[in-house]
Amino acid sequence: MNQNLHAIDSATDGSPLSGEALLERVRVVLVAPQHPGNIGAAARAMMNMGLSRLTLVRPKRFPSREAFYRASSAKSVVENAQVVERLEDAVADCAWVLGSSARPRHLGDEPLHPEQAASGLLASA
Repeated sequence: MNQNLHAIDSATDGSPLSGEALLERVRVVLVAPQHPGNIGAAARAMMNMGLSRLTLVRPKRFPSREAFYRASSAKSVVENAQVVERLEDAVADCAWVLGSSARPRHLGDEPLHPEQAASGLLASA
């Protein structure tokens, strides 16, 4: 099952953070990515948005030359990616976790539009 998660670290000293510091607290988690090219593409998209922290849960093939190739100028995101075995380990120290899927579904909480999700993400950071 592929899931994309965006997680916010829970550790903070309570002081106000700059926009860049807020983005440094955001972690993108890919659960069981099947194709290494998708890891590289996610890293490239993350870099374009100012994000750099990638965690992979049980990737099928990683590290992979294709992940680095697709990452292009975001190779550092791929190089610094953390790999864990369980989703629980990927988000254990997070204060807010948001899941996304390409499939429309309703599993409890009301779905958020991207603008709402971004606002919530930054508010939690």
